Amino acid sequence: MAKFLIDHKHKKIHRSAYVGDKCDLPQIPLKERSGEKKAEKVELLKGKGYKHCPHCYDGPTFI
Repeated sequence: MAKFLIDHKHKKIHRSAYVGDKCDLPQIPLKERSGEKKAEKVELLKGKGYKHCPHCYDGPTFI
């Protein structure tokens, strides 16, 4: 299983373990997203303008 889910349409990086409804991934076609296991490749994407998803990247919030 991938540690990160990459939304290429919106240039967002998600943490697969914490993805939820707020991330809107089901609305993104499968051809416009991919999985990634290596943090090094995620860092390369950040250099290309990809951002962390504010809803899932840092883990769950308990409010």
